[in-house]
This record gives sequence, C-alpha cells and structure tokens, in this order.
Amino acid sequence: MKIAILRRNGFGDLICTQPLIKFLQKRYPNSEISLFIDSGNAELAYYLCPEINICIIPKGNKYPAIIKTALAFRRKKFDIAISTKPTPMKLNNLFLWLLGAKKRYAVVTNKHWHTKLINYPVNQEQVNGYHQALKVLRIFSPNENKLSPEFFPCIK
Repeated sequence: MKIAILRRNGFGDLICTQPLIKFLQKRYPNSEISLFIDSGNAELAYYLCPEINICIIPKGNKYPAIIKTALAFRRKKFDIAISTKPTPMKLNNLFLWLLGAKKRYAVVTNKHWHTKLINYPVNQEQVNGYHQALKVLRIFSPNENKLSPEFFPCIK
C-alpha cells in the first residue's frame, strides 16, 4: 500500500497531521507513506516522521511547482492520496488527481470544478467544529470523534 499525504505549509499544520500519519501506520503497518510538504517544514518533518518519505515541493510559483512534483511522483502509483487541508483547495485537489492515486480524499464543496477530481470527497460539515488535528483525521476516517493519545505527536 502506497499512501501520499499533502500538507504544504505551516509548522502547526504539519504537527496536526501527525495523528493521521500514526493512524495510517497503525491501520496499514506495511504501507509506504510519502508526505509532500514545502521546504520550510522539512527539518521538522524529518524529526517528527523519520520513518516516512519526506518529499519537498520546490519553492517558486506554486502552480508549476505542484504540477511538476505531482507528475514526477506519478510513477510511484499511489493507492491513497489525502489532502490534509480541512477546507476545499483547488491546487491540492489538482495535485492528488495528477498524482494518479486510486483513492483521493479531500474536503470539497459541490460548487467547484476541482470537486470532480476527488473520488472520496468529504463535505466541509464533516470536519467543522473539531480540533484541527481531528479535522485532518476525519478527512480519511470520518467516524473518528476523539483523538487517541497513541496518535499524539511525540517530541523526543
């Protein structure tokens, strides 16, 4: 099982992605997880996630960078790709689609063209009202209502 997670920006956002990563590692223990992030999060990502592949999205114009990165990694044939942004994002949805993952999870609204790129859509209402880390987890596993301490980020 090959899993791609997209979380482009923000230290806090990266930390809030940790419960999802740990959840996936527990559910799919033999999976290969790749985390796509901006270069500003690289050091923290290598520290928090030494057991997964860290893929850096190049600096510069975000549209060509995202498209180029997705197409470069398309050959990995991901089974699952998840945008961990708890709001609809056309660029993230385009990335997941270009990556060619069989199952693409993201928060969407029915009014936008990029919704059609996601085959496992999550409505905004499913994540509203929860802590950021739980919102991210609910994108993939919508029945989760509480974060288990085993999924909390660990600082060693």
